Amino acid sequence: MSGLDPEGDEIAPPWAQEQLRAQQLPSDHPVERIDAALARIWPDLSRARLQGLIGQQRLCVDGQPVLLASAKAKPGGVYRLRLPPPAPPSPQPEDIALDIAFEDQHLIVVNKPAGMAAHPAAGLL
Repeated sequence: MSGLDPEGDEIAPPWAQEQLRAQQLPSDHPVERIDAALARIWPDLSRARLQGLIGQQRLCVDGQPVLLASAKAKPGGVYRLRLPPPAPPSPQPEDIALDIAFEDQHLIVVNKPAGMAAHPAAGLL
């Protein structure tokens, strides 16, 4: 839930704000690609995700932007990563009236009108 700052402007909830991560590699860290090294340190981020963030210039080492995910990791270097807030999910839910023919704790039967999409398709997004 978001709140208001002292000027009355809405404040985004913590999950919707940019996140900063920092990590210093040990001085004896083996020489390997930056994306591989950081994927081990931050297991919730895949190498592909890290490569994308590096491409957006969201990773710095010792204050200098990292330009290539294939660059070698710098032992002893302090890496700072700015994670953008998550994008809102698409599609958004809609509050629509449903014709429910039957419902119990295990099953629901909905009378779906013709032409109503049951799930988003490429042309509907």
